[in-house]
Formats: sequence, structure tokens, C-alpha cells
Amino acid sequence: MKRFWMGRMLLPVVLLGLVAGCGGGGDDETGGGEEGPNQPAVLEVDVEKLASLGTPLGRALDEGRVEIAPPSDWDVPPSRSDKALAWFKEAGADVPRIYVKGADYAGEVTDVGKDNLEQFRDEMAKAVKADKKRKDASPVQSVIIGTFYGIQYKSRVNYNDRILDRLFVVTVQGGREYTVELWTPRRSLDDYENHAYAVAAGLKFVKPGDDPEKPAADEPSEKPADPPEEKPADESPQT
Repeated sequence: MKRFWMGRMLLPVVLLGLVAGCGGGGDDETGGGEEGPNQPAVLEVDVEKLASLGTPLGRALDEGRVEIAPPSDWDVPPSRSDKALAWFKEAGADVPRIYVKGADYAGEVTDVGKDNLEQFRDEMAKAVKADKKRKDASPVQSVIIGTFYGIQYKSRVNYNDRILDRLFVVTVQGGREYTVELWTPRRSLDDYENHAYAVAAGLKFVKPGDDPEKPAADEPSEKPADPPEEKPADESPQT
């Protein structure tokens, strides 16, 4: 009788141990900045799978430093902004959308390339970790897209009471930090990331002395719209 009751008392403990061992098998969506267990140190994007691009936006932007082309068949909305060089959205939709931003870079790297890509990744990892608006960011990862060298990371944002996924693809040229920022509905980054990669790979940086003047094609009549004010989401990005 005593052994019978001891067995009944041990059974719930064993079952609890089995349940605990099986837990945690859901989506791996933790952010933070440390290297992910299944994430390669360098992501090399297959350029054959990139989305096609449309005509570049007339003359070079960012005071003549860079030429930018939108994804084919995406809208180039005309509106005003001092926060983005250009933005595009899928025709007939609010999202997905892509912003291209330029700003002075605060780190030591002035031109990202093969030889200093790891240094740039380390600098950006520290910057992202220190940014309170990027608390949920995924680990910073080096990315190569043809001749484009940079980094990428993911996060989420609360936009119009919706949680959206975002992909940031960043490089530095001429001391300027250029960010291609993709916004998509939740769990849709995989469907549109090759559009962001294409825009990043299509950035053409104008060297001093080059003539940036080009016939205006799809250039918007005004500056691009202000990106919506960021409200950090409570969840981590899809990985």
C-alpha cells in the first residue's frame, strides 16, 4: 500500500517534467542583438531572386549623392518629408512599403566593403542595442547582395493599431548611412524581402565629379511622406 501511494505522488512530478521538456518549441522570435543560434554570420543574397526595379527617380537624391530606383510596378507617392529620401508602396495597398533614408554616420567606417564589413556589423550591433526604439530588434547580421555590402536586422512597429514587421538593410558610403526600410503585414517579410534587397543593391552612389543629372522619369513632384511615428511593438520580430 505504501509503495502504491508513493507511485501516485511521483506520477504528477514526472508528467510535469515531461511537459516542461516539451515546451518552448514555438516560434523563435526573441530579439536582443546577440547572434542567433541558426543565423549565419554573413547572409549572401542570391541576386537572381531579386525583384525587378523600375526607372530611377530622376536626378540623384541626398544632395546628389545617390540614385534610387523603386520596385517595378510599385507606387511612388508624391508628398513631403525631411526624414526619408524616397518611399514606395505596393500598388493599391498601404503596406508593404519601403523607405530609403540617409543620415550622417556616427561610427568609424566611412565606406562599407568586404574588408571592413565585420567592423561595420560590430558598430551597428552596438548602436542598435543602445537604441531604445529597437529593444525588440533581431541580431544584426552582415549581408552581401552582389556588390552591396551592409548589415540587416528586423523589428516590429505599432502602426495604426496594427503590428507590422520591418526589415532594415543598412550600408555606409561617403560617411553617409543609407537605410532601406521595409514594412510588411505580420509574418510577410519573406514575401517582400527581395524587394528591399533589390532597392538596396540598386542604390547607385555618385562619386564627386560625376554628373548626377538624369532625365526625370518617375520622380515624385514633392518630397516623400514622413514615415509614421514609431511606437515599438511589444513583440519581437519574425526570424
